[in-house]
Amino acid sequence: MHYSDVLKVKKNVSDFRSTNGLSSKEPVDLYALLRKLDILTLFKPLSDSISGIVCRQADKSMFMLINSNKSVGRQHFTIAHELYHLFYDETFDSLLLEKNLKGTEENKADCFATHLIMPEEGILELIPELEMSKNSITPITLLKIESSYKCSRSALLYRLKELKLVDQTFINNHKVNLEYSAIKNGYSPDLYKSGNENKIIGDYIPLVNNLYDNDKISESHYETLLSDIGMGDLVDF
Repeated sequence: MHYSDVLKVKKNVSDFRSTNGLSSKEPVDLYALLRKLDILTLFKPLSDSISGIVCRQADKSMFMLINSNKSVGRQHFTIAHELYHLFYDETFDSLLLEKNLKGTEENKADCFATHLIMPEEGILELIPELEMSKNSITPITLLKIESSYKCSRSALLYRLKELKLVDQTFINNHKVNLEYSAIKNGYSPDLYKSGNENKIIGDYIPLVNNLYDNDKISESHYETLLSDIGMGDLVDF
């Protein structure tokens, strides 16, 4: 990706944070942000090749489907990646399936997610001065940053490499045994595990009920839509 593209994406991140009342370095509560932006979001198990699906309708309503089989940290990166497509990808039309996509816009979306979730100023503040020399960051500091910014280990390690604080050997040595390391050092392992299956952000059930009540969907379709989120037992005709 050209340096000019990187600068433009960084400006996008700065504008996005400002527009949504976020400082340049504070962690982003992505779930609260999705609700604020009125983006209906579902978390469902998908095939391993798919991280997420994003859709923007003609009426400007927005929808995300996130793969709950991925680690929670990875899900957060995917959400931020999809936000780029919704708000800054000029080539995006209506539906985008994140399945082995490549190209400039995908690189921009990854860059956007990286800088949105892991702002340089905030990351550096959490690294003790004694650990600022290359490859000196300790496992406990990695866990502290991940816990603060809710990012995946892979995303953080490559962010640190981008900041020239670690090399590939360091990355290879610190991307294993994450759950054990978290528990051993008093942190929750949830960020490194899959999760959020059937989680809903937004007014999914009221929307489905409204469609059914106004004869926009059939009884069987209504039941299917509720069953898809594990709530088929609510149906009582």
